[in-house]
Amino acid sequence: METIDFDKIFIYTKAKYFNWFLSFGSKKIICCNDISQALPNKKNILITCNVGHIIPLKIFSRFHLALNIHPGSYKFPGRDPHHWACYEKSKDFGATAHIMEKIVDSGKIIDYEIMKVTENQNPSDYHKIGNICAKKLSKRVIENLKTKNIFSKKVKWSRKSKKRIELIEMCNFKNLDDEEVNLRKKAFQGFEKFFNYS
Repeated sequence: METIDFDKIFIYTKAKYFNWFLSFGSKKIICCNDISQALPNKKNILITCNVGHIIPLKIFSRFHLALNIHPGSYKFPGRDPHHWACYEKSKDFGATAHIMEKIVDSGKIIDYEIMKVTENQNPSDYHKIGNICAKKLSKRVIENLKTKNIFSKKVKWSRKSKKRIELIEMCNFKNLDDEEVNLRKKAFQGFEKFFNYS
């Protein structure tokens, strides 16, 4: 357990999530959907959640603490975790809270939330589970911060972070059997323009 002393928590997220975070009823929480609205200094904390892009080191390093709520379990760091979970037919999925580092989804994990996944789910099902878990996890992390404590979990990222180019490469179906092609078509729904059969 680590004691954290801070002034304000800036939540950088999509506007549709503002009410969720503001419902925690703390004057210390400020929501923004533009990173320039977050005031970086060594008295403030930054939490990013569901923003879909990388925050530069020169920005997040100016905060007392910078955390990311990754809408994917620690088994699936990087871009498009719900697609990779679907491809691997993962039996669980969730969200991971971690300290931001220069390398995406590599920082120390402070907490996570996991749910069981039923069979034959598609990427959007995994995505919904990730968002449900991200909400639960966000609330718990903020409650811990309000008591000026964070707790480190004894888990680590299980692999190197995936990049979007790796998903696109999986859309090349040349010389694959029908079973593999069908699995990839299901797992990478939404990327049909990259599907290549020849």
